[in-house]
Amino acid sequence: MLRTLSGLGLLVLGVLGLVLPVLQGGLFIALGLFILRHRFAWARRAMAALERRWPNAVHRVEAMEGRLIAWGRRQGEGLRERLRRLRP
Repeated sequence: MLRTLSGLGLLVLGVLGLVLPVLQGGLFIALGLFILRHRFAWARRAMAALERRWPNAVHRVEAMEGRLIAWGRRQGEGLRERLRRLRP
């Protein structure tokens, strides 16, 4: 639910960014589609179009996502280990 709301929020910011000069509309739209691509078919199709246009950029973002997920897991494991040590 949180992932869907954040993706939709980024899409809204992207649409606003297409009108307002202070926001990078294309970037927010791409990030919103990236977040929503696993949940909605229309987002998957849009991401496929972005990947055809900018394959290297999409692959770099996917690699960054993998690194962030791995980092989060390591942080969670470290936190669980510290909590185990604190318990008698």
